[in-house]
Amino acid sequence: MGGKYKIKMQISYNGAHYEGWQKQKHVTTKPTLQETVEKTLSQLFNEPISVCASGRTDAGVHAINQYLHFWTTKNPENYNLVHALNGRWTVKDIVYKRAWLAPHDFHAIGSSQAKTYKYLIHNHKLPSALQADFTAHIYYPLDLDRLNEFAEQFLGTHDFKSFQTSGTPVPSTERTIFKSQWRRLSKNLIEYEVCGDGFLRQMVRNIVGTQLYMHRNNKSEALISEILSKKNRQAAYDTAPASGLYLYNVKYPLELDKQCREL
Repeated sequence: MGGKYKIKMQISYNGAHYEGWQKQKHVTTKPTLQETVEKTLSQLFNEPISVCASGRTDAGVHAINQYLHFWTTKNPENYNLVHALNGRWTVKDIVYKRAWLAPHDFHAIGSSQAKTYKYLIHNHKLPSALQADFTAHIYYPLDLDRLNEFAEQFLGTHDFKSFQTSGTPVPSTERTIFKSQWRRLSKNLIEYEVCGDGFLRQMVRNIVGTQLYMHRNNKSEALISEILSKKNRQAAYDTAPASGLYLYNVKYPLELDKQCREL
C-alpha cells in the first residue's frame, strides 16, 4: 500500500511499438507500457506511482480493455482524471478510458474471475500494409468449421502446460476455458475468441499457432488431447505472431464492481 486512495483504471493500447507491458530490469530498445503509464500518472499526481495490471501482455500485443490499479496520496476527485490523462501527459497509442475509486481489497490480478482474448487474422493471398501491426497474415484459405472442431477441444478444465512458454513459475498450469470459437468478421478478416479463468505465458498464441498448424497439415482434432496429456511445450506447435492478439476484457466480481465509484 503506497497511499490513501486506491484507483481502478481501464485503458486501451496499441502495443506495436512497446516491449510488452512489464517493466524490464535491462535496457530495452523500446519502452514498456508499464513504465510509460507510470510516468504519465506520476507526472499528473506529482508523486511516484506504481501500477499493477490484470495481465502482462507481450511485445506487440494490444489491449481493448486492460485493467490496472494503483495507490495515490492525492484525492483523485480533485482531478478530471480521464480527461487529464488523455490530454497533455499522454501518448496517442495509450488511451485512458475509465477510472474508479476502488475498495482496498480490489486487485487487478487477484480479483479477476475471467479474461477474454481475441486474435485477428488477415486471410488473403496478399498481406495488408495497413493491418500489418494489428493482424496476423495467413495467405491460404481457412476452413472455419475445421478450426472450430479444434477449438472445441480446449473447452473445460485442462492442464495447459504444453501450451505454456517458459517463464516465471506458477503454482498450477491448470486452467478452465469457457469459450473457444472461430468466426468470420468480413471476407478477409477472421477472429478467434477465447475466454478462461486465466492464461499462462503465451498460452493464447500457442493455442492459435497449434490450431493453424493442424489445419495446414490436416491433423485430427484428437491430437489436441494428446498434446495436453504430454504436459510438454515441445508437444505443441507454432506460436502465433503477437500482432494479432488483443486482451479484450477482464471480468471482476459484481460485488466488487458495485463498490467501485466512477471518477
